[in-house]
Amino acid sequence: MKNYYEILEVNNKASLDIIKKVFKLQIKKYHPDLFPDNKKKWAEEKVKDLNEAYDTLSNEQKRNEYDNLLKEYQNNDELSKKEEILNKQIEYLKEKLNKKDQIIEHFLGGLDLSEYDYNSDEDIELNLENIKNNSTQEIQNQDMEYTTNNNIKQNNIPYHDNPKNLLEKIQNFFSSSRPYKNNFDYYIHNLLILLLKIVLFIIFAIICFSIISIITHVNVFELFINVFFNTSNT
Repeated sequence: MKNYYEILEVNNKASLDIIKKVFKLQIKKYHPDLFPDNKKKWAEEKVKDLNEAYDTLSNEQKRNEYDNLLKEYQNNDELSKKEEILNKQIEYLKEKLNKKDQIIEHFLGGLDLSEYDYNSDEDIELNLENIKNNSTQEIQNQDMEYTTNNNIKQNNIPYHDNPKNLLEKIQNFFSSSRPYKNNFDYYIHNLLILLLKIVLFIIFAIICFSIISIITHVNVFELFINVFFNTSNT
C-alpha cells in the first residue's frame, strides 16, 4: 500500500494548506521536462503518484478513509514483521536443539538409556502411585506429631518441661562445644557456669557441715569460721 504522506513528504498531521503548498513545490521539482530522457519515465511516475496522493489527502472524507486503511495496513505489517522475527527465532532454536541432539547422540549413542525412559503409560502410573504413597506417609507422620503434641498439652505437661528435653537443655548449656554468637556470648556463658558451680559447691558444703554437726554435736560452722579467721589473721 502506498504511503501518500511519504510521497508528498509531509507529516500525517499536516493541514490542508501545507499539503497544497508542498504539492505545488513537489510538482515543480519533479516535472518531467526538468529531467533527461533516461529519467523522464521515472519523473512521470513520480508526478502521477503526487497527483494521486494530493487527490486523496486534499479531500477530507477520502483522507479519513485512507488514514483508517493506512493504520490497519501498518498494524498488519507490524504484526507480519513480528511474526517473521518469531519464526526466525523458532527456527534458530530448532537448529540449536538439533545440534544438541546430534552431540548427545555422538557421545551417548552407544549407551542403553531405556531405564530412564518414563514415556510409557505404565511408568507414568507408577510414578503417580509413588508420589501418592509418599504424600500419604507424610500426612500420617504429621498427624502423629500433632496427636503427640495435643496429648502433652492435655496432660498439662508443657513441651519445654519434658524431662528429656530439659535434660538435653542442661547438657547443651554445660557443653563446651555449643555454638556462640560472639565473644560476649562466650564469656557470659562461662561466667554463668562458674557462678553455678560456686553456688552448688556452697550448697554441698552447707549440707555436709549440717550432717557433721548433727552427728558430732559440734557446731562445725562456728569451728570453720574460727579456723578460717585465725588462719587469715596469721
